[in-house]
Parts: sequence; C-alpha cells; structure tokens
Amino acid sequence: MSSTKSSSVTPDLQVGFTNGVALTVAYNMLDQESENNGNLNRLNQDDINGSLNYSFPLPFRINRQKKVARSSLTALWSKAVTCLDRPSVSECEVTSDTRRQELRAGVDTDVMQTLSAGLQFSYSVNEARHINRKFSQMIITASVQLSLFAGDYR
Repeated sequence: MSSTKSSSVTPDLQVGFTNGVALTVAYNMLDQESENNGNLNRLNQDDINGSLNYSFPLPFRINRQKKVARSSLTALWSKAVTCLDRPSVSECEVTSDTRRQELRAGVDTDVMQTLSAGLQFSYSVNEARHINRKFSQMIITASVQLSLFAGDYR
C-alpha cells in the first residue's frame, strides 16, 4: 500500500515605488509525506526568491540622447531535506539535504535603435550536506545584441 500527502504555501509580494523601483519577494514551502511498504519518506522544502528592478537614465556625458539603463538584482535561497522514517528506527534518517544560495545582478541598455548591450554577474553556492559536498560558481557575462531587419522602411 502506498499513499502521498502534501501541503504547500506560496505567498508572494510585489511592490512598485514611485521612483521606478520594483520589488518582488516570493516564498514557497512544501511539506510532503509518502508512505510505501511501511516506510515513510518526508520532504521539507523552503524557497525564498527576491528581486529588485530599477531603470535609470544614463548620465549626459555617457550618452547625449536620453537612454535608459535597466538594472536588476535577484537573490535566491533554497533548502530541501528528505528523510526516511522507518518503524524500527526512532529518528527520521536524512537521505538528502540540499541547499542553494544564488545572487544575480545585471544592467543593460539600448546603445542605438538596433544595438543593445549588457553586463550580468551571477554567484551561486550549491551544497549537498548528506554527502558533504559544496560547489560554488561565479559567472560574468558581457553581451551585445544587434537587431538587423530585412524589409522596407516607409
């Protein structure tokens, strides 16, 4: 015989400020129990994700036209723990414990009508505590996008 019970809560908050700043925060909580052949697997997962977005005009010295730069900052925190609750053992034995933290930041702008450029940064730490492993990664990306049109302008 097998059965699964789960419950989740996923509230989020979005706030826009008068100066153009937009803030978004989301939380996700999942509790799940799966029973199979007398063994009970429990999963507890929590995720928090937040982002801050802001658009601002470029300084006149950089660009004589009124161009806008779009910036974003995002943070993520995640934790998932799974354990096996057997009748013969008093404690729930952890079979998986993973954690993740990530921070991303970026800025981009339209250089010309058909050309945009951006710079992004990302740093993440992934951890598997049940096997004592930790992995971190840093990424820096510079991008240029050129949009070419094949057609007739009138």
